[in-house]
Amino acid sequence: MVRKKGNAAPPSPPPRMQTRAANADKHPGAQLQAALRIRRDPAVIQKEKEEKKARKEAKEHQLAQDEAAESEVEEYHSQQKIKAQNEDSAFPRQRPTGGTLLPAM
Repeated sequence: MVRKKGNAAPPSPPPRMQTRAANADKHPGAQLQAALRIRRDPAVIQKEKEEKKARKEAKEHQLAQDEAAESEVEEYHSQQKIKAQNEDSAFPRQRPTGGTLLPAM
């Protein structure tokens, strides 16, 4: 900047508001959220975890029972098919040998 003779120094900018050093790195919203946050009791958290684990184990047990029942049903159906095939092969059909039993007219 070029100064002309007789001119005084340029006017300084207006003073800015300054934050205290203790508050310089704190956000007011973060302080409010920290005050509103509720810390849960560890015993309650542990109880919820145990309940969740028990529900998961019960679900897995039910799925295992369902799979076992399904395999039993499939095995039963396959045994019925085998039984039906054995019955059919035990009494083979005989082809008619020819003549009719009705008298010719």
